[in-house]
Amino acid sequence: MIVDIIHPGRATVPKSELQEVLGSMHKADSKLTILFGFKTKFGGGKSTGFCLIYDNEESMMKFEPKHRLVRLGLFEKKETSRKAIKEARRQMIVDIIHPGRATVPKSELQEVLGSMHKADSKLTILFGFKTKFGGGKSTGFCLIYDNEESMMKFEPKHRLVRLGLFEKKETSRKAIKEAKNKGLKIRGTGASIAKHKAKRAAQSE
Repeated sequence: MIVDIIHPGRATVPKSELQEVLGSMHKADSKLTILFGFKTKFGGGKSTGFCLIYDNEESMMKFEPKHRLVRLGLFEKKETSRKAIKEARRQMIVDIIHPGRATVPKSELQEVLGSMHKADSKLTILFGFKTKFGGGKSTGFCLIYDNEESMMKFEPKHRLVRLGLFEKKETSRKAIKEAKNKGLKIRGTGASIAKHKAKRAAQSE
C-alpha cells in the first residue's frame, strides 16, 4: 500500500515508530511490516512512501530483496566481487554493503575477502574505495596475490609502503631537482666532445 504520514512540527517519523503504528492498525506483527521509498513533501509536514505487510516470516524472506533484509538485520551483508581476473594474482571489483556504518576498515575486509577466496589476508591488497552518496555501500578494487614474491614484483612502491613492506625514502623536492641538474652537466672527456660537436654545428650553419 501507499502510506501518507502527516507529521507537523517533525522533520520525519522514524520507521520503527511507523512499523508499530501500521502493524497495530492492520493487526499485524510490526516485524513483518516493511517500509521504504519515503519522501517528504516540500515544506515538510507530510511524507509519502510504500508499506508491505507480510503474513509470515517465510514469505518475507522469500519475496523481499536482500538489501532491505540487510537493513532490518535479517540477512548478513555480503562482500561480492565482479570481473575477477587471474594471472599471478586475482583482481576484481568489490562491492561492500555496510548499512549503519560509515566505512569498513581495510584490515577487516582483508580478513573477509581472504577467507572468501581461500587466500592469505596479507597477500590481499585493497585500494580505490569510494562510498556511494548516502552511504551504506562502497566500491573498490581488490588484488589477491599467489605469493609474496609476485606481490613485491608487481605492486607499486607506494602501496607496499602503506603495508609496511617497503621503506620510504625521505627526500625533498629541492634535493631531487639538484640531483637532476647535476646529471645534466657534462664532465671529463664528454665535455670536450660536446664542445667540438657544438663548434661543428655552428660552422655548418
